[in-house]
Amino acid sequence: MLGTFDANDLPFVQIEVWGVNGTPKTLNALVDSGYNSYLQITFVDAVPLGLVLEGVQPKTLADGSSKSNLVCRGMVKLDNKEVATTIDITFGGKTLIGTRLLKELNKIFILDCTSGKVEIKDNKLPQNGDKE
Repeated sequence: MLGTFDANDLPFVQIEVWGVNGTPKTLNALVDSGYNSYLQITFVDAVPLGLVLEGVQPKTLADGSSKSNLVCRGMVKLDNKEVATTIDITFGGKTLIGTRLLKELNKIFILDCTSGKVEIKDNKLPQNGDKE
């Protein structure tokens, strides 16, 4: 799956997200290697999806400050793989793909700023405990 850089040189890929209503929405998501959760979407994008609320969770941001997010459960599709996952809901900001989602889907993230390449692909290497 190929992505793109935006005007600020941030790497984005397209994902699909849905909840109990079963209607997926395509979102342009920033791949954030510093975001160690699964997925974050905005409240405006989340409401029509029918995500199931699980609770509120405090988060520590990169600058050391804290905030609380709603946490929901929903489905996400990235590069033709689907998974049920937790989704952090933010009242501002961007849709983010975190490192845990990439790990859960066994994906490799390739970022080549010189050539402008953004790619997420399957990890074909044996995982811990797997036999070659």
